[in-house]
Amino acid sequence: MKPPQNNSVTPSSPTGGEDLCVCTQTGPSSSDFRTGAKHETLPQIAANEISVGTILGWPVPAEPAFDAPRQGRELQLFHIGQAFLQFAWLNTGDCDLHLEISDSPDKNAQRVIVETPFGDTFCSARRQLGQQLSAKGFTLSSQSGELPTPFAVDVVGLAFQDFNHPRGTSHVATVWELHPAIVNLK
Repeated sequence: MKPPQNNSVTPSSPTGGEDLCVCTQTGPSSSDFRTGAKHETLPQIAANEISVGTILGWPVPAEPAFDAPRQGRELQLFHIGQAFLQFAWLNTGDCDLHLEISDSPDKNAQRVIVETPFGDTFCSARRQLGQQLSAKGFTLSSQSGELPTPFAVDVVGLAFQDFNHPRGTSHVATVWELHPAIVNLK
């Protein structure tokens, strides 16, 4: 999947890329699947320790309604202590950071999508990830995508069942995501 082209001017960040806390959505929030369920804060509850493989093994129930609230597994907070960031870009459609992680650094490994939403609640986490990637020579922006070398990451987020549609690269192997999620390089 190639990230969409961003023709808008975005203020620069201290890392020289786009300011990951400044974005103008190219699509209305009302057209985003389960936008209310995806864009909430992370709860202050204990996180369940899992792996990318755990998420890949979750059964996929019937597709939720367009505006369905969180339910079941989606009410649980999860922590992945060891994964590999393979793909990263700022999706200007909804302004979320779209990230793909795998259990191994193998570029052909199956992946899960994790997203860090746009907005004040996640601004510092977005900037921190951008700075961490910049220090490793990768600029996270609306023009970025596949990382030449996967980076080890730590992830915390809520489970989210997206609808079945083309999303991410061909390596994404489930409609389950962690969204909202915070990702940090190790």
